[in-house]
Amino acid sequence: MSLIPKKSLILSPEPNHSIFEPSNGILSRLPGANDGGRGTRMLLIHSGHLGDAVLALSAMRRARRTLPNADIRAMVIPPADQLLRACGWCNEVWTLPRLSAARSLTPHLEWLKLFGRTSRFAPHLSVCFSPDPEGQVFMAVSAASIRVSASKKHNWIYTRAWMTHSLPWRSLAISRAERYQRIADAAGFRNVREPGLAGITVPRQAQEIVDGLIGRSGEPRVALLVCGSQKAKRWPLEAYAELAKGLYSRTECKPIVVTGPGETDLLDAVDRTMVKPGVALHLHNAPLLSLVALLQICDAVVSVDSGPGHIAAALGCSTVYLVTQKNLRGFVPPGVHAVAGKTIQDISVSDVSNALDDILTKREMSEA
Repeated sequence: MSLIPKKSLILSPEPNHSIFEPSNGILSRLPGANDGGRGTRMLLIHSGHLGDAVLALSAMRRARRTLPNADIRAMVIPPADQLLRACGWCNEVWTLPRLSAARSLTPHLEWLKLFGRTSRFAPHLSVCFSPDPEGQVFMAVSAASIRVSASKKHNWIYTRAWMTHSLPWRSLAISRAERYQRIADAAGFRNVREPGLAGITVPRQAQEIVDGLIGRSGEPRVALLVCGSQKAKRWPLEAYAELAKGLYSRTECKPIVVTGPGETDLLDAVDRTMVKPGVALHLHNAPLLSLVALLQICDAVVSVDSGPGHIAAALGCSTVYLVTQKNLRGFVPPGVHAVAGKTIQDISVSDVSNALDDILTKREMSEA
């Protein structure tokens, strides 16, 4: 495979308009363009963390909507690879190595050596949805004749000609989710937007882990995602406890408190303040697809800005999303009820409770 990309084309996108039209742009240059992409080989790449990857899924799945007969493969880091496989619209999903804290490309280059020896996939079109060097290196090495991505300017690698079609990252949109949609526009994908995890199927064993909890929670079903291995991003546990007690007193519903491996320091406090008083149930360190199974049947979710919160939104869950004012415009997923504070800790229980009650009231009215 060639490591020397062809000459780059710098694009200046117009807001709310596709850069390429399928009739005369990129897609018309692909084999089988008039037959749903039959014979087309496409590679989609996202090398960012879980929350970012989930934000991109809605844009990425537009490739399948556009070319239903194409051979579409994807590269993502774990655990986003589990989600993409469960969605079922990719022919194959390859798991990228996690990026080290030092952002060293060495693990990725070692992975590329192995990938080059074992895979003979030669895409016609590669689209990288993350403007990061590791993902764009994979795109360049794929030797696709058409390579679409966004570019940044603050790192030397971004100035290299990895792309045949380059978009200025910061000019696309303020919202990160909308930026990914603009990249899909640039590739000429149909503008069919749906939740990134719509229609995902979880295995039975993942469902069984949450079945017992659901039977004891009552209705409405509410999940409280106590996320944040970074303590600065956490909402205080005392606030979750107050929210759970208020919800139980009003509805006799026991919300399901969800914690993961990054919240082991909170386990005793969750048990003491919510589980033993009988106002909540607790799901700890469940497999990712079990979390998906739980969120699929919840009537409402409360989450801070986190990977699990992005998953809830991408499933189409009614989500109260706790976020800082700084990140309100950029990192909030579409369709959520955002509650913002100067810091996460500044967000009041009453504001979250009111937002949650609004969701549950609308649910009751729709079922009446």
